[in-house]
Parts: sequence; structure tokens; C-alpha cells
Amino acid sequence: MAIITLEDYREFTGINSPNKDLQLQVLVDFVNEFIPEYCGVQFEPTLQLDKPVTKDQRHIIFLPDYPISGIDKLAYRDPDNVETLMDLANCIVDLEGGEIFLGLVPAITADPSTFPMTDRQYAYRVTYTYGHATTPSSIYLAALEMVKHYDKEKYMGSKNLGNGQQVSYSDKRYIPPHIRMALDVCRRT
Repeated sequence: MAIITLEDYREFTGINSPNKDLQLQVLVDFVNEFIPEYCGVQFEPTLQLDKPVTKDQRHIIFLPDYPISGIDKLAYRDPDNVETLMDLANCIVDLEGGEIFLGLVPAITADPSTFPMTDRQYAYRVTYTYGHATTPSSIYLAALEMVKHYDKEKYMGSKNLGNGQQVSYSDKRYIPPHIRMALDVCRRT
């Protein structure tokens, strides 16, 4: 699932002719790859299988990709590499922040033996789905505006030097401020 399609852009700008479709498709593909990289966020649901993770001293697992739309499996691997499935009912999961709280609340961990704790690196394995279920409208509009920016060559400027001489130059700003502002709202730092 892409953030925008060529058809979305053509509708946005009112372009009916297929004459520039090849050029526009390159720009659309660029924007669809650039925006998730820039923001550090996946804008489509993606399955992460058996991701090795480590908890911190506060018994929290920080998943590297978020927002989380679902956790399918949480398992603990002991030093002998024997895997034990953990009951997610004994956890608190922060879907937006991508955090799994392992038994921080005493009422949740009535039986401590069901909740193995270790500081061993990558002792836990998580299978989960991350990414937005639908693309935020601000990102959708920013993607359309970014294609328009490069399609219309708004980054190019020129200056008349007199005597019939003109100089063309490129604006050094990689992303126009109005587009950068929309992307920064969703950007992970």
C-alpha cells in the first residue's frame, strides 16, 4: 500500500493527459519511499516476525517499530534456548509508543513464576504488526504537495543579470517548509 498513487496525484492536480505519466510515476515512487524513511514511521501495516528484544531495568520492552496494531506472540527464551510463551494478559501494552510493560503492576503478576524476568540480551521474542491502519491525512496531503513541488520544478529559480544574461539555480532546501512541517508532526526522533 503506497501513501499516494499516480491516479491520486492526477486527480489532485486535474491532469487528464497521460503524456507525463512516466515522469510522474518516478516522482510518486520517490515520495512513497522518502516519506516513511524521513519520518521513521511505517504508514502501512507490516508484520514483524519473532523480533529479538531486551527489556530494560524497569521491566519494559521497547519495540523498535511502532505504532503497534497487534501483538501475536510474546515469548521468553532461557539460556538453554527453550522458548516459553508468555500470556499477554499479564502485560500492559502501549500501542502508540510500542512498549510492553512486563508485570509492573502487582495485581497483574499474581503468579511471578509465570513471568520470567532476565537481563540477558535478546531473551524475549515478539511477533507483532506495526504501522498505521490508514495513512494520516496530513501525510497524504504532504505527499501530494511534494510530488507537485518537484513536478512543477518549484525548487528551480532564475535571476536576470542584465545584458540578456539569466542564471538558473536550485533552491537548496530539500523539503519546502510547509511540507516539512506536516512530515515533522509524524516524525520519530
